[in-house]
Amino acid sequence: MRRPSGDPADPHGVADLLARACGAVATTAVEGTRFVFSTKEMLRVSREIEQAALVEPADPLYVGVQHGHRLDVQDEVYSDLINRGVTVFAFGTDEGTVVDGVQWVRVHDDDRLLAASWFLVRGGSDAHALVGFEVGEPIDGVRQWEGFESRDSRLVDGMIRHLDAHLEGSAARAG
Repeated sequence: MRRPSGDPADPHGVADLLARACGAVATTAVEGTRFVFSTKEMLRVSREIEQAALVEPADPLYVGVQHGHRLDVQDEVYSDLINRGVTVFAFGTDEGTVVDGVQWVRVHDDDRLLAASWFLVRGGSDAHALVGFEVGEPIDGVRQWEGFESRDSRLVDGMIRHLDAHLEGSAARAG
């Protein structure tokens, strides 16, 4: 969970969250991790993770979309993933998605929670994760984001364990 604070260097608590997550999974430096601040870059990384899932479909894909309609508009992408054998767990705060085969996990509506944010997480030999939090109101119609990308398998596996706990605590249902 993010802990927003009065710290001007980390007002939204994303750096603190990342530091705590790294400390929970490793006693040495977590590598291959960087901060991401733009929608354009987050979309680029999202597509990269989805493409890797198409190439190697054995590893589940965990996707945070906040609301099912955000996945619905990507029906073609996610239907292709499902048809290629990728298990897709989608997390959001509402009733779900119409994309057939997606396993929907309803989570608590709290924008500080990892499970209620924008994310794509994929383990395996090419572990890769993107996490983004919407921070503040849009500026000139542009949504404001702060997040991180990681290829460190220890951090990615830690996120998967965290998300799997949500799966165990809910009745994931097919979309």
